Amino acid sequence: MSWEMKQPIKILVLRFSSIGDIVLCSPVVRQLKQMSCELHFMCKQKYAYLLEHNPHIDQIHTFEKSVNEVLPSLKAHSFDYVIDLHHNIRTKRVKSTLKTQSFTFRKLNIQKWLLCQLGIDRLPNLHVVDRYMETLSHFNLKQDEQGLDFFFPPDFKLKDGLINDDSYIVCAIGGQHEGKRFPASKWLDLFKVYDYPVYLIGGPEDKVVGDDLSNQFSHVKNLCGQLSVFDSAYIMKHAQCIISNDTGMMHIASAFDKPIISLWGQTTPKFGMSPYKPHPQSKIIEPEGERTLSKLGNKKTSTHVMLNIQIQEIVKGLDLILHQHSQTKL
Repeated sequence: MSWEMKQPIKILVLRFSSIGDIVLCSPVVRQLKQMSCELHFMCKQKYAYLLEHNPHIDQIHTFEKSVNEVLPSLKAHSFDYVIDLHHNIRTKRVKSTLKTQSFTFRKLNIQKWLLCQLGIDRLPNLHVVDRYMETLSHFNLKQDEQGLDFFFPPDFKLKDGLINDDSYIVCAIGGQHEGKRFPASKWLDLFKVYDYPVYLIGGPEDKVVGDDLSNQFSHVKNLCGQLSVFDSAYIMKHAQCIISNDTGMMHIASAFDKPIISLWGQTTPKFGMSPYKPHPQSKIIEPEGERTLSKLGNKKTSTHVMLNIQIQEIVKGLDLILHQHSQTKL
């Protein structure tokens, strides 16, 4: 579609949450900025820190509980376009209030329901980032193929004493729902057979599991609950490999072009949320056999689906990655 661009145009991008989803929006932000537009982004207040240091964003608009908190100030900006990458009832309210031309991301919830409930796969073989970019088709932008962005504060410095090894792997053991978290018993099995230095990252809710694992192995150090997102990102950026559940940490690691071994349970890469433009040595590992799927990983099951992930598959991936790393150092 052809379009005429007045100078300067003002664009508002909507993506309210969460860590991984906002990081996955970074190629959209970067490529919209190619138009020399004035670019605004709206998100929940607690995620604004992920955007504050992005040089492509001119202004961030935030709310805590309701979009009504920020609607009057948004109306004063007279945006030319709204790019809705969230597509829910709250973004619909923003669009109806602003009354400007908008473009909305296809969430494909019906297709996800068919796959989870009936095992019928009608999902496109397309990453969510590429579906985000489809939302911009009106602007005839070409993808720059640069992957994801993650920006540190200019004065960032890792806390002293956290990392004591030159070479190490990071295991992101957290996850919003149980169906996305690799069970503690399986981490235990992995660390029994693989003694490379390991740093565990996760939130305060992961600290008990992390402590239990680190207390049993001298090569495992638990950092869960001790780190900011920027600390975790920095540690992953300098790791030889990241092993991660389907979480925001996995997407941040993708921004650094690190080898990622991603572990999948009730969610599936078919949803389009696998590591974006992964390092060539990255590996996706899913449970063997049939398994229960859910969009969020929160469906109750009698047996944890990730118990059917084979530890040997993780070890094979690690061996390949670390062997290549050792050859590169020679």
